[in-house]
Amino acid sequence: MSKKIKDENGNTYVKKRPLYKKWWFWLILIILLIGGCEAGLTTMFVDNNQPTAKQEKKTKHSPSSSTEEKQTFNVGQTISYHGVDMKVDEVKFLNASDSSEQIGDDEQFVAVKVTLKNNKEKSLDYNMFDFKLNADGNATSLDASCGDNNIQTHKLQSGTLRKDSTVSGWLVGKAPKNVQKLQLQYTSNLLNNESQIDVNLK
Repeated sequence: MSKKIKDENGNTYVKKRPLYKKWWFWLILIILLIGGCEAGLTTMFVDNNQPTAKQEKKTKHSPSSSTEEKQTFNVGQTISYHGVDMKVDEVKFLNASDSSEQIGDDEQFVAVKVTLKNNKEKSLDYNMFDFKLNADGNATSLDASCGDNNIQTHKLQSGTLRKDSTVSGWLVGKAPKNVQKLQLQYTSNLLNNESQIDVNLK
């Protein structure tokens, strides 16, 4: 409320209250502060649901958003997604031998060693059929049998990983010898139907 003041000549003046003494000024200030805090907390804690790669020196790539081009990874990178780490440790290109499946003259076996680590509180189911071998756009399963006894003995099958547990194993597929683009695709039930993790093998 404004205050009326008379000077010595009888003139009347209205003394206005300062802005910071008005109740609506503080109400607006509080609303702005609350809105700013909520925006900051949302930015800090919202999970953008994108896989990221850990570098050997513990630096992480920035995850790509769903509107950007899909990110691909390379052999040796640890890929973190929803509490699961995946890494392609090694890739071998093999020819047919007496103890393997038959392949054509223009084909080769592609053996991929994969390691999975479960960092989540709940168990993780894994299966060789969570993976595909994509050769120039043709995605096939990784359930072939090559002639290497060590690879055959240590193939990734299926199972359940508890928290902080790790499993490693080989996946074997077939691809043309003259393939230009060769990738391992991970399409676990952790991922939605439209996404996958691609690892360049060649």
